[in-house]
Amino acid sequence: MKAKQARAGAEVAQSSKLDQCITVTINMIKENIPLVVLFRALNCLSDKHILSRICFDCPDDTEMKEALRPSLELAKMIDTQEDALDYIAKRGAA
Repeated sequence: MKAKQARAGAEVAQSSKLDQCITVTINMIKENIPLVVLFRALNCLSDKHILSRICFDCPDDTEMKEALRPSLELAKMIDTQEDALDYIAKRGAA
């Protein structure tokens, strides 16, 4: 019973992160893609590098960094360009 509740709690936490995640729409891709996954597909692999590309004119913009935090946390499991490209390809039209 407790394991079932823990799984349900993990699913709720995952869906709330997804709700707060910044996503992008790409032609021929069925689902929205998290912004951080797109950056990793473009070979911006580190969180710091991604933040520097997004906040290039205001590097100390803490509000923007906080807005990007759920996106960064959601994409932690995708840490290589190949993983990011696979993630996007699996959501593409056949």
